[in-house]
Amino acid sequence: MALSEYLNQLFSTWTGVFQAFALLASIALVIIVAIVSRLAWGKLLVTSLVAGFVIWAVTMNGLGWFSQTINQETNAASAITEIVDYDLAA
Repeated sequence: MALSEYLNQLFSTWTGVFQAFALLASIALVIIVAIVSRLAWGKLLVTSLVAGFVIWAVTMNGLGWFSQTINQETNAASAITEIVDYDLAA
């Protein structure tokens, strides 16, 4: 087995584990902040938004959406075609 095939298999195997860890860590963060702040609504709301963003980015292909958007914007940019001729001997 080639190294690239092995790494691809390894990453695809650990993707699910990483997603599960991120999900559990986000839920645990919300619970811990709720306990520590004694249900302070402001802290709980901000923490819930951050946890929701992490869950969306990791488990619902949010990172793929960012990557695809950046790729489209990069490919849509016009190329610079002007060539400037410098004389380095001067």
